[in-house]
Amino acid sequence: MACGAGSLLSGRSVKKFNVERVSFRAPRKSETKRCKFNIGQRARARGAISKMKRVPHIRHNRLAFIRKPPKFERASLLALYTPIFQQKVARSVLDKASGNLLFWYDNDRVKAGEKHHLLLVRVFGGEEPLKWIWVPA
Repeated sequence: MACGAGSLLSGRSVKKFNVERVSFRAPRKSETKRCKFNIGQRARARGAISKMKRVPHIRHNRLAFIRKPPKFERASLLALYTPIFQQKVARSVLDKASGNLLFWYDNDRVKAGEKHHLLLVRVFGGEEPLKWIWVPA
């Protein structure tokens, strides 16, 4: 069987080599070793909830995936982020370089509520040039 290892190891040259045969055998009883694991404490899944609160959720702009974007009078749609639970959002940040929305959920609230779409709209001739609109999903 001929194999080209050069393309995997380096892009310079492709060297071919032949593999004649590979034999496998079962290990003998004298070759097997047994290991004992001593675990002092049991792992707890609830111990990392405080760390997970610090990690933001990320939503990408989904405007390119909409077949018929909604039309606004004197405004244009810039971004669409979905799905988001509006009642659970504690804080949010818009990353202008990538266009991603980073937000943190408030984990103290038990019920998530309904899913919503979050729209970023540019208003022409208004007091605020950018406006956020929540739309039920």
